[in-house]
Amino acid sequence: MKIFLRQLSLFVILFGQNVTFGQVQPFEIFGKFKGDHKDTVFLFFDNNFSQKDSLYSTINQNGEFHFVVKNELPILCRIHCGEKSSLDEFYVDNSKTFLELESHVSEKEVSQDSGGSRAIFSIKNIIGSQTDSLIRDFNKWKIDLRENHLGQNENDEYFTKLKSIILKYPKNKASAYLLAGRIFIMGKAFMYRGKHPLEYNDFITLKNQLDKSLQKTLEWENLTKIQNSLEIARHRVKNEPFLNQSLQDVSEKIVPIINFKNKITLVDFWASWCKPCRASFPSLKSLYSIYKADGFEIIGISIDNNKKAWKDAISNDKLPWKQLIDTSGVEGKLCSYYDIRGVPFQILIDHEGKILAYPSSLEQIEEFIKETTHLYKK
Repeated sequence: MKIFLRQLSLFVILFGQNVTFGQVQPFEIFGKFKGDHKDTVFLFFDNNFSQKDSLYSTINQNGEFHFVVKNELPILCRIHCGEKSSLDEFYVDNSKTFLELESHVSEKEVSQDSGGSRAIFSIKNIIGSQTDSLIRDFNKWKIDLRENHLGQNENDEYFTKLKSIILKYPKNKASAYLLAGRIFIMGKAFMYRGKHPLEYNDFITLKNQLDKSLQKTLEWENLTKIQNSLEIARHRVKNEPFLNQSLQDVSEKIVPIINFKNKITLVDFWASWCKPCRASFPSLKSLYSIYKADGFEIIGISIDNNKKAWKDAISNDKLPWKQLIDTSGVEGKLCSYYDIRGVPFQILIDHEGKILAYPSSLEQIEEFIKETTHLYKK
């Protein structure tokens, strides 16, 4: 095996760079599992996750597998060993690439309901991909930074290091991949794993340094999603002004959401079909009756697309506070601005129209009322 690795490394050095980026061309991926493993490994590109779109290779008794593929290079590849398997990813930018993987098959990491065993593996070494080497070197630098950093400017060092890579390799997909950070995208789902290490303005500064040739790539698509997520996160920051747009009330007049003067206001997003929303109304009505005189107000915003159902719910539940509706639902301007994807959802606003909190319970709402309403009394 070691002899083969040395031969492959020499082949990559001598001939592996004879590829034309951005064009469909043949390439090979060689791999070897160390440890227990499944019988089959699946390969897919960019975000084509479903198993029916995957290529597959049998893993032989020595843990070896081999793919012969045609695609554009460089390209993000992902591999797994079936439904009950971990997943890892790497870049191919050469005609030949070799992977070394460590693996084990675990019974303990699978619930009793799911049954069977789970293949756990990770790529420990990759030969033949300069793009992937750039990423792995940066990730090693990050680990060293976190383990040995003694100062208070870790984020500044992160920004500086990443900027140096992007300025040196503005056309490389690795630059866009590293700027994206720890993302996880499958199908149409998007999830960011942990807080992004850069603030919005720093993120945009680095994104603008990337070459326009990347704009049609998956990596750029991911960056756009993260940019939107960071922008929304800025909207949700405490003390940021609330987006006080105008919506339709029960008399079908278009009116501003809030009159902020001398009030603390709970903006309550709900819908007639939302059982938890309506179950909370008796307690909210009790809270409203106790603290209204102290400057506490509630504004209901429904995401119903059925106005009759909305009005019937207001009447049946005898809601005494101002009610508005946005029939565009979670696709409406306000829900999109605050990334509200479901109800119930509540925002507390102070007397200046700034965000106080996003309360998750009636107790939190009452606590804020007690702490602040006395400040707004005339």
